[in-house]
Amino acid sequence: AEMVHADQVAKIVATAKKYYDYILMDFPSGMTELHTGLFPLTNRILFLVNDQIPVIMNAKKAMDVLDILQQGQKVSIIINRYDKRSAVKPADIKKVLQKNIIAKIPNNYYMVSNSINIGSPCVMANQDKQEIVTAIARIAGLILKKDFETDISNMSDAEIAKKDTELL
Repeated sequence: AEMVHADQVAKIVATAKKYYDYILMDFPSGMTELHTGLFPLTNRILFLVNDQIPVIMNAKKAMDVLDILQQGQKVSIIINRYDKRSAVKPADIKKVLQKNIIAKIPNNYYMVSNSINIGSPCVMANQDKQEIVTAIARIAGLILKKDFETDISNMSDAEIAKKDTELL
């Protein structure tokens, strides 16, 4: 990875933009010069967090960097491994990060881990998958409709489901 430079990836992204409507870049946690050089090429930044305090505090630092780079307006938050029993609620995460929460991916470690181990996407697995598949479909729908303004941090599950029927 040290051998890859932002200008090289920028050329790949520029070429890909000629052929694809959507280009997804999955960055690891932590920002390097490579990442900060690529943020200006993006239309949206979908930032995944979970409900653990250290993760949220690191995300806050990342939001501060993105604001300094004048990229903060592109950010929307997705809560990964969401569990409604958590003491940290989506509204708490929104308050700290000052960004809209657009989706919550439910915590189903067993299913996702099993999916990775057998090499089959969890949306294709023959397991009880409804919640996680709906969450992934919601994110895809948001990307397709370019709807990154709807904040779900204070919505009930029923309200989100209603929004999903409009979206999907």
